[in-house]
Amino acid sequence: MGSNAQERDAGKMIGSTVLGVVTHAVLPLAWFVLAAFIVPKFHVIFEQLGAELSGLTVAAIKFSGFIVRYWFLYLPILALMLAADGAIYYSLLRQPKKMAVYLWSGGILLTQGALTLLCVIALYLPVMRTMTSMES
Repeated sequence: MGSNAQERDAGKMIGSTVLGVVTHAVLPLAWFVLAAFIVPKFHVIFEQLGAELSGLTVAAIKFSGFIVRYWFLYLPILALMLAADGAIYYSLLRQPKKMAVYLWSGGILLTQGALTLLCVIALYLPVMRTMTSMES
């Protein structure tokens, strides 16, 4: 009887771990799409308009170029990072206090969200600067 309860608990922990890792993978996969397909189009537009680019925008464009050139490294590194994330997440789930799981997951999502926001700002600012200068 105790064995079934342990199996159910282990199944719940594994399911929760998979859900956590998939959640943590969504933004890095979106970054890949953004870097490979969207940022290069913005870069062409910025060049055509002769827009003045900030350091943050240049960094986003260079990161995009790196991802486009070395995509075959990005995806395996992402897979390794997610495997490590899953191992840490699973080990934290086994602890009696679940606060560590929430802090780990929240920290990852907060970091990813901040990086995503920086990328969006990096693409938004030159567009706004260029539109403002065109209106003047």
